[in-house]
Amino acid sequence: MLNGKNKIKQDIFSGDFLKRLLPEGKGSRMIFLAGISLLFLIVCLYFFQKNDMKKEEKNIVSSNEYVSETEKRLEEILSGVRGVGNCSVLITLESGVEYVYAEEEKYSTDSTSSDSRTQTGENRQKSYVTTKASGTESPVVVTEIAPSIKGVAVICDGGGSTSVKSVITEVISKALGISGDKIAIAQKAEQTAGE
Repeated sequence: MLNGKNKIKQDIFSGDFLKRLLPEGKGSRMIFLAGISLLFLIVCLYFFQKNDMKKEEKNIVSSNEYVSETEKRLEEILSGVRGVGNCSVLITLESGVEYVYAEEEKYSTDSTSSDSRTQTGENRQKSYVTTKASGTESPVVVTEIAPSIKGVAVICDGGGSTSVKSVITEVISKALGISGDKIAIAQKAEQTAGE
């Protein structure tokens, strides 16, 4: 039994094993190897395409998710600023997330002639590039444009201080790329013991 195992190992490492698997003849072997290579390539492409589709699906964000995440991040940043204290942030949007889809354009020209006149016309056809995943066809997203922010409201413990308001306005303005007139800041109401 041990000699049989050693014989198999020797066959595998010497190349005799492959000779037994492959059909006879040089042309047959080449076709067989090409088929195995093609099969391997198809399997690899299938798995890479599947992973790319999952990544693409994860990248698509709704307006509500964008607002929630941005509010949360601003609250964390502003709470770390001296004098701000506890804060709550509200963001309103002017428009939602916009997507730019991949397009394909096809041009064709037609010419017709009659008697002494020749007419030439151009046809232009646009269509969206689509991918098929899980049996559904969807357009390919090229660019995702962040929502346009209408305004930001901040309620915080230090909102009564002019210097704190100035710092909050500057932080939000720089972080979101909006002007200071779109930002409102107020001080939190004092909580009484009974509330």
